[in-house]
Amino acid sequence: MKIENIDSKVVVRRELFEKTFQRLTYLGSVVPKLSFYLVNEETMDKICPPRKGYDDEGDCLDSLKNPPKEVNSENIDKVLGEIWEGLQRCKTKVYSALACYINSSIYICPERIKSDKLFPFVLIHELVHAYLDSKNSVHGEVIEESIANAVALLHYRNSEVFEFINGQSAEYKGCYFWLRGFHKDYLVLEILDHLRKGDLLEFFVELRYYFDYRPWRYFPWFWFHHFDFEEIIYASYRHYQSTGNKQPFYKALEIVILKYVAESKK
Repeated sequence: MKIENIDSKVVVRRELFEKTFQRLTYLGSVVPKLSFYLVNEETMDKICPPRKGYDDEGDCLDSLKNPPKEVNSENIDKVLGEIWEGLQRCKTKVYSALACYINSSIYICPERIKSDKLFPFVLIHELVHAYLDSKNSVHGEVIEESIANAVALLHYRNSEVFEFINGQSAEYKGCYFWLRGFHKDYLVLEILDHLRKGDLLEFFVELRYYFDYRPWRYFPWFWFHHFDFEEIIYASYRHYQSTGNKQPFYKALEIVILKYVAESKK
């Protein structure tokens, strides 16, 4: 493990890294394999250019509150395509990276991190990306960014962290979808593990409590119970059964996450 300041003018004590690492459990396995670099804003933008996220501050995501009337395994690709086409107009919130994971290295821009109270959260978020190492993953950014925030929150939280998340784009706010829908043991040991293997769908197939039995009638805490878009999840699974194509499932799940964020606004 290497920690090096390339060109940041902000001093970050090594002790802050070490204290953060002490909080880790399963994520700790990736730390010795990584290099950590502190960079200024200009360098960070060159390494990880600013990008656009889903803006939930207006009414753009409100279209997700109206689920499709007819969806099945045969038309699921068309239905998802239409929904995603509409969602692209919501990607308007420009985000400049505080940190990013690339090729076994985590780059951190201390100039963009408000205080030491936020630093551990940002670092752990990137460690989740390193743990997943999703170069050729099936899942998209909404799933990965939301789960990374969720796992980071399980390790570290305070008022500054919650304030920071409140200002992020919708895919990051999706962390509450996982935290409020699953017991943390399921989140940490099952969901993250299957994401790392590139097969979250396997997790649901193994449990079979949604796809085959749909027992939300008996377990009101079960997360899909709260979403009218549950039918696109079910249809995407049936599509997978008949075609072997997993992509619709992951697209459907990302839509469900964004819908949760849209409906959670005060």
